[in-house]
Amino acid sequence: MDYILKDSKTFQMYVMIDLYYAGLQNIQDELSKRNKRTPIEIMIDKVSGFEKKQTKELIIYAISFVKKIIKLKKKIKADYSNDEKMLNELLILNN
Repeated sequence: MDYILKDSKTFQMYVMIDLYYAGLQNIQDELSKRNKRTPIEIMIDKVSGFEKKQTKELIIYAISFVKKIIKLKKKIKADYSNDEKMLNELLILNN
């Protein structure tokens, strides 16, 4: 694994990885908010198909973020095995 302050490019890659993880956290927060809805809100979302469509979009964003994290971690020679596991689980959910 490259030292974070090795050069500006390496530092930028670490920053980008952190930003993608922050994006994943935002997705998780959005999904958590759904558990706090009223039964009528849940019913309306299910009937309209809104919830399914929105969840699919969030999964696609998450897949994109994790792929970018893996790509950056490969460049800095960091361990990305857990990220690959997460990617595989997201791909299963996307099918």
